[in-house]
Amino acid sequence: MADRARIQAKIFRLLAATADQDTTERLSLAKFSQDHPDRVTFKAHFLDDLPQTSPWLLLDADLDSTITKQFFPNAEVVTLHAKPTAEIIQVRNRTLSDTWLTYHEKAERHQDLVLNIIKREVALAASSDNGRVLVVGTRKVLKALFERAGGKNGVASKDDPLIPSQLHGADVRWYGAKMLGINDYKEHATVILVGRMQLNVSALEDQLKAMFGDSGEPLVLTEENKLVEEDLGSTALSESRENGPTRGPQVHPDERGTALLRQNREAASEQAIARLRLVFPNRAKRVVVLSNVPLPNLPVDTYVELEAFAGGRFGHRASSDFGRLETAIVAEDGKPRRKGLRTSPQGLLKEAPREFPTFDRAKGVTTKLPKGGVTEALIQIASDRNWDATVVVLTAKRGGRPHDAVVFSSPDQALDIARELWPGFKVAMGRALTSTTPDQDEVIEGA
Repeated sequence: MADRARIQAKIFRLLAATADQDTTERLSLAKFSQDHPDRVTFKAHFLDDLPQTSPWLLLDADLDSTITKQFFPNAEVVTLHAKPTAEIIQVRNRTLSDTWLTYHEKAERHQDLVLNIIKREVALAASSDNGRVLVVGTRKVLKALFERAGGKNGVASKDDPLIPSQLHGADVRWYGAKMLGINDYKEHATVILVGRMQLNVSALEDQLKAMFGDSGEPLVLTEENKLVEEDLGSTALSESRENGPTRGPQVHPDERGTALLRQNREAASEQAIARLRLVFPNRAKRVVVLSNVPLPNLPVDTYVELEAFAGGRFGHRASSDFGRLETAIVAEDGKPRRKGLRTSPQGLLKEAPREFPTFDRAKGVTTKLPKGGVTEALIQIASDRNWDATVVVLTAKRGGRPHDAVVFSSPDQALDIARELWPGFKVAMGRALTSTTPDQDEVIEGA
């Protein structure tokens, strides 16, 4: 009864403090629980004001002006930019959420991809300059990786015997307050971020109600406790749209909620990377971000497909352009998505519009890969999967320069399949001798 009285007193104090306002969103009903559907719980969301009797100086690598000005409306925000000095690699096609790495039906396969990357990065750091590797993830993910790797490949943490302090020779830490401000890893050569830390929606909206529930601007809350996907075209987080993440990060429908979300997600990742002290590094440094969530203060050098990178494919084979071609022809079950694909920009635009939605993107892949790169990449992708693949030469019947296409069949069937796929072209076996002229290689709409 005493506990109930204290809780009820808090609720009435909140009502009294906001009695002169039209409304307050700092008092709410909790979502119904499946375990206790007959219970209704009140939530009172409080924010303690900071004293304003003296000047404040706040130094923070992750300072957000929206949040800061809720405490100090007259705050002056000054930004100092310091570019990290390191080779920075980021996955573009996977978020690597806790669910994907622990609860997914293929979670063990996903864990193996991550463990392969850790083992290779440890060997690479040791061979180059005898450096060490730091791995950072959530407790849940690190526990799953520890179990998957087996006890002999890891050392248990003193703080939590279910989580490793070392994994395949790499030092391991988890996201959270204990990562902040420490210099233990400033000598390390490489940091690997596995996934990202993300608040559940209920906790996030509790923060949102406490901070902005009396702002006078109504809160926009989620539907069914689900975040929404941000349009990559509307954000400045990733400078490279053509090679950057394939999907936008999840955000809150209220911009203030997104600010709080990023303080717990992007900021945690950037703080983990900062343990290597990249502003004035004492050796060559390498950052591997195994998540496609864009980090605003991290200028990425190379975007890679997770599966390619985990399989030891480097250079153009691990590039986003190679990965985009791979997605265009490989279905989810590992079988060919289509019978063939033209290698010209117009061909990629017409036949793989999901991966190449614009002519500039399609043309870009033909110039960024090595000479004859699209053809060679398609052959390489097929070879990796033990598919039959045959190069044919297409020439427009009304004239124009010949260009390559790749048919995923044996040579004895390739010509017939090519004529069926591209009836507006003359078809021959072999390889085109001249480069494609984009505006001459198309004669049939929808070909």
